[in-house]
Amino acid sequence: MLPLELLLLQLMDLSSHKILWALLSIRAFRYEAGKPLYYLLQLSDISSQKESEQKLQESVERYTSLKKYNHDAVISLNLQGRIINANNMAEKLTRYNVQSELIGMELAYLIGQANVTRIIEDALHDNRVEQDITFLMIKGGKTVEVLTSIAPIFVNRQNIGFYLICKDITEQKQLLIAKETTENTNKAKSEFLSQQH
Repeated sequence: MLPLELLLLQLMDLSSHKILWALLSIRAFRYEAGKPLYYLLQLSDISSQKESEQKLQESVERYTSLKKYNHDAVISLNLQGRIINANNMAEKLTRYNVQSELIGMELAYLIGQANVTRIIEDALHDNRVEQDITFLMIKGGKTVEVLTSIAPIFVNRQNIGFYLICKDITEQKQLLIAKETTENTNKAKSEFLSQQH
């Protein structure tokens, strides 16, 4: 008996145009003199296994894409309130290094313990929790105004944590205040000028 050879095959079902995956196992049985006596071939349909692998890969790539290419800070936390991962935008916003400072940090340092508790206890059934998180404490003790979204992380239908997505709105707030100030100034000028005539 010679060693087993395995071949992975991708086949097309011509009637349904569906791709099928198969594993072909070949084993040769020989006489003592070395000539093949017979071959044992086994063809196994592994399409469902390959489909599961592809779904898992797609899920991993979606997760990676959500974090990597998001224009907002994305922070993943576990149910104990610790940061388990974050994207580059989180590093830019908080000024903490993702690998050496953010991962493992208690999220309470950034948003306060009361907000962390509310996320863990209430965010699954109360979407108002995210509206209460308006500031992020960044490195150096400064705060940044943020607009937040919270999304649960489910694995095998079980909540294992949350994503906290933070959009820095400091600049937008400053522009809005400047716009309101300009409008109020123009209104006051108009009222003053109308009283002069």
